[in-house]
Amino acid sequence: MKDLGEVNHVLGCEVFKDLQKECIHLTQRRYILCTVKHFLNTEQLLTTGTNASPMESSIHLILLMCPTDQSDIVNL
Repeated sequence: MKDLGEVNHVLGCEVFKDLQKECIHLTQRRYILCTVKHFLNTEQLLTTGTNASPMESSIHLILLMCPTDQSDIVNL
């Protein structure tokens, strides 16, 4: 083994360190963008935008909607 320095990617995930909050964030942004580009052509991607979501935009989410105990969580 040898030290390759600070990690930037692990198993396809990008790694971001927040030194102030002392936490690490993992994201699969590159994989998601690649998958979206695979299913949408360039014109559809520009029309839809990268911030588009299939979720209803008119639904207002509030903290009270969150599950409060284990029995409220539905296994998918």
